[in-house]
Amino acid sequence: MFRIAAKLLDSSDKARRRYDKAARAGVVASSQYLLNEIKKAYSDYYTSGDFRSTLQIRQAWRRADPEKNDHGWYTIVGVPTANVTPKGSKTPVDRGMVALAWEMGHDNLFTGKRERVRIAVPTAQESARGMADAWARVVKRYMEAP
Repeated sequence: MFRIAAKLLDSSDKARRRYDKAARAGVVASSQYLLNEIKKAYSDYYTSGDFRSTLQIRQAWRRADPEKNDHGWYTIVGVPTANVTPKGSKTPVDRGMVALAWEMGHDNLFTGKRERVRIAVPTAQESARGMADAWARVVKRYMEAP
């Protein structure tokens, strides 16, 4: 009679490390999806169009490197602060704050009206399904890898 002893290995640490890598990569894929969608949405810019080329807000959108906290992986997608001098002006403006002012609303000194053009928030809301799919696809690929 043969006796076979099987030793069960606890691979939970290995699985946790694999999932951690997968989740980080999933956040990168998800945020890149959002970034691409936002850049597409910025084809119309703002109502005046004055900042179309001078501040290059569309081109300035970035995603930060993913970070991990107690709740998991996350990243930030946005327009970084940067002082830029628009054509025909001697005064630099913060490109990130200009994008935020249009998104949140501001009193426009040139038109004398309250102006607001929401591009980023509606695009992010519309992109939620695509972002979730991108995340899931990448995590699945990592977790199924040999």
